[in-house]
Amino acid sequence: MANDSDYIERLKCGDETCLQEIYTLYRRDFTDWAERKFSLDQEEARDIFQVTLISFYENVTNGKLQTLNSSLRTYLFAIGKYKILRDKKKAVMYANLDDLPDINMLENDNEPELEKEQQAKVHAALNKLGGDCQKILELFYFQELSMVAIAQVLNYKNDNVAKVKKANCMRKLASIFKSR
Repeated sequence: MANDSDYIERLKCGDETCLQEIYTLYRRDFTDWAERKFSLDQEEARDIFQVTLISFYENVTNGKLQTLNSSLRTYLFAIGKYKILRDKKKAVMYANLDDLPDINMLENDNEPELEKEQQAKVHAALNKLGGDCQKILELFYFQELSMVAIAQVLNYKNDNVAKVKKANCMRKLASIFKSR
């Protein structure tokens, strides 16, 4: 088994076969760690590891990484952690909320028989959310407050904090609906 510096030297010399060795050596540890620590499924963890290896390769070949200040394992896990957190942040900001019924329909009197079941589902899902999520969604959807006003009412630092919290709450709400 090669030491960590050998892998960098081999990549610098154009020997890309060491990428397969690194993949075999660290894939299982990485995917187990990513699944456990970040609640990824196995396929997501493998995808992130492959992207991580590509980043490692690019860092070596473009000269960004000359020598390791840690073990190769630690370096790869750090890249992977960054990529996972970046992806999770994007998912929060752009959560797909298509599975959610329109929360505003709770006040809608059109077709009451058809909507009663949906209203009950929305109420049940909202009740499963924590108090903070219930409050922010109530302020936004029912009291129709702006994000600036919600930030003031809930003592958030600014409206961006309120937006992120609302997005997280909507993601949780979507997850509740998806699990039904």
